[in-house]
Amino acid sequence: MAEEQNETKQESAPEQFVVTFLDCKGSTVKVEWVPYGGNATAPEGYGSYSGYTNVSAHMDLYPTSCEAKDSGYTVVNTADKN
Repeated sequence: MAEEQNETKQESAPEQFVVTFLDCKGSTVKVEWVPYGGNATAPEGYGSYSGYTNVSAHMDLYPTSCEAKDSGYTVVNTADKN
């Protein structure tokens, strides 16, 4: 019976997921724990991010585009498209 109560407690506890925001080079910019169905807050100054709302799994997110320094070109990140 004690085991059943313990399992019930674990099931009722909200799940937390790690959302890691990376820069264009893959370096970690911000790490945030988010509850199931919650929204992360994207960092400012590293480009725009998508896919950090209604979180239901651990995820690593890259900016949707990266600007190549001194070239004037913007490189679009297509790897994270669903």
